[in-house]
Amino acid sequence: MFNSLNTITKSFLQQANKNLIFSQKFNFARMPTTQKTILTGKPAEQPTFSREYYQLISENPNYIQEAKQRERSLQKQLIEKELYQLKQNDQNPQNFIPVQLNNQFVSNSAKIRSKRSFNLQNSELAENKNDLSAHPFVIIHKPKEPKVTVTGLRKNIPSTLKKLRYPMKNILKRQVFDALTILDNMPTKAAKYMAQVLKQVIRHAKQKDMDINRLYVNGVVIGKQRRFKLLYYKAKMQMGVVNKDICQVKLTLEERPYKDMYKEIIQGKTPPTLAYILREQLKNQQADYQTLRKWSHVLTAKGRQQKRLMFKRKIIQKQQQYQRLGVTIEKKVIAQKLLEVEAEEWAQQYEQKRLELDQQSINKRTAIYKKNEEITGFN
Repeated sequence: MFNSLNTITKSFLQQANKNLIFSQKFNFARMPTTQKTILTGKPAEQPTFSREYYQLISENPNYIQEAKQRERSLQKQLIEKELYQLKQNDQNPQNFIPVQLNNQFVSNSAKIRSKRSFNLQNSELAENKNDLSAHPFVIIHKPKEPKVTVTGLRKNIPSTLKKLRYPMKNILKRQVFDALTILDNMPTKAAKYMAQVLKQVIRHAKQKDMDINRLYVNGVVIGKQRRFKLLYYKAKMQMGVVNKDICQVKLTLEERPYKDMYKEIIQGKTPPTLAYILREQLKNQQADYQTLRKWSHVLTAKGRQQKRLMFKRKIIQKQQQYQRLGVTIEKKVIAQKLLEVEAEEWAQQYEQKRLELDQQSINKRTAIYKKNEEITGFN
């Protein structure tokens, strides 16, 4: 057996495989195929019309249309009945699940509401102005005001998306002065390019007479513009190929209303760079101690931290007062109401102060005009 195997060579095996392949004949005509046809459904039946049917058609020409309409309405009723009986239908009272509230606090609040109304028509509550129930929280849906924005686009920035992503994330939703400060403190070229884009959009905002102190970074979109290859030279006469990316940046600034800025000040979230500008203005004006103490919650970081703490305490105190009356209100709702009320007061004070300054400037100009009339003698 070993001798016979030793006589078989590699070339013999290759030739044997070729002979086996070429000697095999395939008869495709004899291959089995499925030629069975399956008919589904029933053959159409011709309707048989009686004498009464033709008599109805002759008496009522719209009989066929009315019959079809009756059939459609019946089919619609069956579908509605089937949908009504589904378990997912909330309109079917059979699908309701009886629920019993075992919370003692909820039951107590329900009892208090039944005994004591929170309507302003109640004489006892209306007379006591300090009572919280005389001024209940009323949440009203107000449509959002359209944003005042300005957009700038800068192309052919020699940087990659990966390098531009870090400075982009750090300036989102920031005041423009804070954003410029952050970008100036980053030791990268991508941050410098982003700062150039931001300064360009600020110039656009100045051309549109927008208030720079109220400008915030609303959104930044970065995209790859094109990519090309360059040669760079190494030591010992060696060269390599490097990919060079060119990107573009689209930056949008938003001019927020005064109320939003007042809400930030009330919460203790004043932008630090804006506080620095205000501090420098007060220093140049040589403001007195009372003015500095009044604006301490804006000028220093410790004052802003204390303002945040006091605002949280005010929310908790308000919530506890309502819980004593049996009313449970979320902190988020209380904060929203407090911000709205205090921001409205700040806006009224600002408007009153602005009118006073305008009147003072008018009085000064009037005095100068009258003095010039006396000197020149023209009436």
